[in-house]
Amino acid sequence: MSTPDTFKTMTSDLPRTAPFRAMFLEAVDTLLEDRPEGFSVADVGWLAWESLPESLLNEAMERFFHREWLELGSDNPALARFERKQASQAKALALLDDVELRLMVGSEVTPQLVATLVSLARTLLGGAR
Repeated sequence: MSTPDTFKTMTSDLPRTAPFRAMFLEAVDTLLEDRPEGFSVADVGWLAWESLPESLLNEAMERFFHREWLELGSDNPALARFERKQASQAKALALLDDVELRLMVGSEVTPQLVATLVSLARTLLGGAR
């Protein structure tokens, strides 16, 4: 039986970076060697992008979009409100599904469930109490 230390030792040589990150780091090394006079971040990014296998382009772009979204969200109050609203909407939809299922099978819809739905509806409609 292996221990956590054995697992750590066995996997220590495995790459822990996303494919684009690995290509980005490789591009930095390449440009440091090829252009000692200097280069831009865009030069690194484009070289990394062009070096990435086609099968990984979508994943790399999605990670880029995700990073941009997170960065944008940390400085944007409107975006933070939007994300909170989306979370409330998802919760409300799940609760509505629960109510619908209970009604379909003849189960009781509890007062607590109704109160939670009403509270979420008020929040989503901008009239929270």
